[in-house]
Amino acid sequence: MSLSHTSLFLALGLSVVNTAMTSESLEGELTATYLQKEQPLLIAAKKDKRQRGGYGCGTPPNVWAVDICQDSIYTRPSPLCYTYPKEVNLWLVNEKRSGRKVDRVVIKNTRTQQEVFIRWLASEVTLVWPRGKMPIQSGTTYLIRLKKSRGHYHRKIIFFQIPAHLSIDAQVSEMRKKGCMDQANLLEGQRV
Repeated sequence: MSLSHTSLFLALGLSVVNTAMTSESLEGELTATYLQKEQPLLIAAKKDKRQRGGYGCGTPPNVWAVDICQDSIYTRPSPLCYTYPKEVNLWLVNEKRSGRKVDRVVIKNTRTQQEVFIRWLASEVTLVWPRGKMPIQSGTTYLIRLKKSRGHYHRKIIFFQIPAHLSIDAQVSEMRKKGCMDQANLLEGQRV
């Protein structure tokens, strides 16, 4: 599907003309291509806000899954809400995994600097948060790294506990207050 093309003319020097075109793929990814005399200068992609996850990451299998596909090492921590620590798990779409039989995950508590190293079998869709080795503390930031053959996935998470006794509507409201918008939308969508 193609959106209407918009031409943008900028005078650079005497007679250079730049053109910008925008198109949307079937997956909902918005791409902008800038041309200078029909030569591509820059291609930028915009994340689809209707999905929880980064480019091509998809939607996590449950509301309590930490999607480590979103790279957030250099940004503010992403909020993640939970009711019970035992429900929290890590998730990465299979296509983004290393392709090995076992992936190595490192979780670091940024407050205490404690690190744990855990193995994630390729046959497991999610990995249960290692509560015995790394207890979840509400208001604490954790750095999660998964080594891949060509680099790492980095995710910075700050956890917020919400009361488990609340109704779904009240949980959605609490999630929004804490900044857990993706989870709130996912939980709200499950209610329908």
